[in-house]
Amino acid sequence: MRIKFGLTATTLFVIISHILLAQCTEDAQPRDFSEGKCLTHRMYSVHFKDYQTMSQEWNEHTAKWIPLQDFIQVDLQFFRNSKPEGYYPRCSVDSNIYYFMHGDSQKRRMVFHELSYQNLDTLVFLINQTFLNETSSRMKIDYALKLKLTTNPKSIGSLISLSNDSCKYVRLEAALSLSYLNEKKVSFKTFQNLWNLNDEVLNLDHFQYFTVGMRNIATPEALQFLIELTKQKNPFCCLDASICLLQLGKTADCLTGLDSVLSCDNEMLFYNAGLVIKKYYSFSVLKKKLSPYLSGDDYKAQFSRFLLADGK
Repeated sequence: MRIKFGLTATTLFVIISHILLAQCTEDAQPRDFSEGKCLTHRMYSVHFKDYQTMSQEWNEHTAKWIPLQDFIQVDLQFFRNSKPEGYYPRCSVDSNIYYFMHGDSQKRRMVFHELSYQNLDTLVFLINQTFLNETSSRMKIDYALKLKLTTNPKSIGSLISLSNDSCKYVRLEAALSLSYLNEKKVSFKTFQNLWNLNDEVLNLDHFQYFTVGMRNIATPEALQFLIELTKQKNPFCCLDASICLLQLGKTADCLTGLDSVLSCDNEMLFYNAGLVIKKYYSFSVLKKKLSPYLSGDDYKAQFSRFLLADGK
């Protein structure tokens, strides 16, 4: 699921300028434009045209992908369980602690990831002790990423400090982790300031940080922010923001957001929006939303007829 953007010389110059202005070290780089990823697989990637199998598989996983209760804890458990298949540490915990404290940047990054699977509490303790002297933006992003997985009371203070970092990517990761730890004020302000930069690398490529962060914060301001995110031109952002509103019980706002997703010209997003409506809304709502797409024989008509026939 990806929107393609042509990168002209002007666009490349803008991207490079953003990186320099963000004052990130050279190892912190943007990823890719609006690739449609999200943090907990709420967007279903379709690799076949068997609608029945697709619908069945999607329904089997929705309790994990779109939990309507305890969604923060479900997310955190998902992150904790995201261990690479066939992973085996190269060094002992003691050796990795030594290299974390005294190794070069490449070695420290390697042992950081090993420690995160070997002994997360020890790693968090080391982060809280060393982050103020860290010079690598990439390492500080990794620090912020892992700090949300702990109950160490010092982690919130460390994340608040990281939310003031000169690198925008560090601030973004810190804001998300703070939202998972139920810190609302600093995380919201950080997200708001970052979004208001109007930086297309952040707003397009990292939209899922803003959607999930606002869902976690869930204050009236955050809810309004989410509603605004459903009105963005980026349909991936619209879908994810709509699902976040659904998780917060804002079913009417979710449905309004899904209207723009259904109307966009993207096959997999249409499938996602249709499946969400079918599972979480009445058949009459499903029929009303899909009726405009029933004529013809394109993917929208075919899938709409399948969902309506399957729902009777």
